[in-house]
Amino acid sequence: MKAFLLAAGLGTRLQPITNTLPKCLVPVAGKPMLYYWHNLFRKYGITEVLINLNHFPEQVKEYIHNNIIDIKVTLVNEDTLLGSYGTLVQNRNFVEKEESFFIFYADTLTNVNLFDMMKVHNQSSKPFTIGLF
Repeated sequence: MKAFLLAAGLGTRLQPITNTLPKCLVPVAGKPMLYYWHNLFRKYGITEVLINLNHFPEQVKEYIHNNIIDIKVTLVNEDTLLGSYGTLVQNRNFVEKEESFFIFYADTLTNVNLFDMMKVHNQSSKPFTIGLF
């Protein structure tokens, strides 16, 4: 299973913390947000993640290099912010062969049961789709 983790934004709602950190590295209970996302992905079998970057990308690259070895992470730097939909369209090849995939925002903290979420999605008579292709 694949997922997008959208992390390129400037994190203006989290200022002044994000004046020196990207929003995906903002600490919660002493751990960066990426720590919690990594654990959620591992728990629910997400094996590949595309993370878009813009704000302090080197910090994110260093964190991933030193801490995430069991999930394939593709980092995409956006020199110009594309917005959520723009990122998905720009990187549609990442999920072109996937029947389903997840989209998450790096500045949101959750412990949602992804198995249940996918079950509801699969049982829906009107599955949610986005016009990527």
